[in-house]
Amino acid sequence: YQRRVRGKTNSAVYITNMACSIKVQLGDDIRRIRFNAQPTLAHLKQSLVEFMNIDVNGYFLKYIDDEGDSITITTDLELIEAFHLMNGKLLKIVLVPSNNSISSSQKPGRACPHKIKSKDSAKRQASIPKPAINASLAPQNIWSPIVEQFQEVVENIPQYASKITKTISDTITDTFNGLSANTPVIPAALHTHVICDGCEATPIQGIRWKCIQCKDYDLCSTCEAKGVHKQTGHFFAKIEVPLRHGAIRCPERNWGNRFCGFRRMVATFVKDVTVDDDSVIPGGASFLKVWRIKNDGPLPWPRDSRLVFVNGHNLGENESVPLPVPSVSPGETVDISIPMKAPTEPGTYKGLYRLVTPWGRPFGGIAVWVQIIVPEVKPVIDSPQPQPSAPVDEDEIFVSALKVLNDMGFVNRELNLGLLKRNGGDLTRTIQDLLSF
Repeated sequence: YQRRVRGKTNSAVYITNMACSIKVQLGDDIRRIRFNAQPTLAHLKQSLVEFMNIDVNGYFLKYIDDEGDSITITTDLELIEAFHLMNGKLLKIVLVPSNNSISSSQKPGRACPHKIKSKDSAKRQASIPKPAINASLAPQNIWSPIVEQFQEVVENIPQYASKITKTISDTITDTFNGLSANTPVIPAALHTHVICDGCEATPIQGIRWKCIQCKDYDLCSTCEAKGVHKQTGHFFAKIEVPLRHGAIRCPERNWGNRFCGFRRMVATFVKDVTVDDDSVIPGGASFLKVWRIKNDGPLPWPRDSRLVFVNGHNLGENESVPLPVPSVSPGETVDISIPMKAPTEPGTYKGLYRLVTPWGRPFGGIAVWVQIIVPEVKPVIDSPQPQPSAPVDEDEIFVSALKVLNDMGFVNRELNLGLLKRNGGDLTRTIQDLLSF
């Protein structure tokens, strides 16, 4: 059998902590095993025992290198070299019984059934007629089934290629026939170098959903719809535009520094101007949520930035609102307000918002939210004979609205009552009038 190791003059290679997957084949049984970090040989063998229920001491671990040779793995260094040769591609390992460990390719005049020729060798021998594989030349104890399967694949290659070519041709024809000549074809966004933690698809096409609480967790739209992420209370940022420095040039980049200015644009939450967390809002009531945020970085925020809804319950009338000023300079604070309306059903509702640039890139490093409680309305029991009551004070009509204003921090009851009367009980207009003072 053959081994491939690095020479002494090559630089040292270390096991990385990046997640990876390995495809393992034993006869017709093929498994795909995922590791949280690049495994050692002992860890790999232990996983094979657990997943495939075999005695790994009776098998050789082999893979096909870049020259088409079947290489045996017996040490951690050889396993690291196998990962290095794959260059980010999926490593496929074939388990070969050790009772016939010496490859027939080492014997003169014998053809190895697992010998894979390189692309250059295939081109040089394209004009030479290929003789049929003689199964009688291979050892009969373990290689015969493999030779027969290989012979069948070689014979059916033209048929498979014809079917694949016809399928691709039909698909392309049907696609373009269904499109109008004047209809532009908009390709789906590709989030390169991003892996879906649900189905491991890469790159993610279309919308990328990134968990804000987890350190490195992304989902495609399909896995996000299935609810793959089981952590309760986690919020996902909806990213439609791929976040790549090479794709979109940062307009705030400091050209005297190699790093983009986004890393130095910092936002700090100061306080909730109105509607603190867990404020009680009657069902269906309109209110105005105001956050106070400060620019704590050395750079001004991009012009025409916005505050957008990213996850949770969208209580606002719009999913995004522009900042009240074109740009916020370092050290300045800004009050960002969104008109909202409480749901009619009782319960706790929370919506998450983030600052984004005009081209859709989040910045600032923080998220703000609104969280309210809609109380349960108790049913009113009608009395059979209502008793005459004293005249209702006009102030009692606005009791509910006055309580909401008091919870928001507007404690001047006389001023609140006067504005409510002037606005005909409209709570939203009253809040806007109070904020203008």
